[in-house]
Amino acid sequence: MKTQLIKINLVMLVLFLEVLSVNLIGAVKSGGPFIRTDTADDIVGEWMDDEKSKRIKITKSGTVYQGTITNAAKTELIGKKIITNLVYADGAYTGKIYLPKRDTYLDCTATMKDKNTLVLKGSAGFVSKETTWTRLK
Repeated sequence: MKTQLIKINLVMLVLFLEVLSVNLIGAVKSGGPFIRTDTADDIVGEWMDDEKSKRIKITKSGTVYQGTITNAAKTELIGKKIITNLVYADGAYTGKIYLPKRDTYLDCTATMKDKNTLVLKGSAGFVSKETTWTRLK
């Protein structure tokens, strides 16, 4: 009886250590907490760009996210969809981002650095630009 209990406890300990090591490795790779609690919907909300010239509101429709400009120095941009067809997979988002200077949409990737920091990267061929957005409270 004691031998069986010891074996069960050892098996439980080994399983616990395996789970712990997976979480520790994930934490080291991601730079984040031991157990990731972020979800795709963390991107939903209001954001301000790093130049403090634009505010966007990101919403969800089905499994797709979009961002609409709610405030901008150039008033003609207000109401414009700046982010479209953003889809979440494997901890990042992909879609399209509007480039007002060229009046065109570019490929876009977005990652949540943390719950209040969003990094958007627009790309056209070999050229890309990255901007950091901060969540508005």
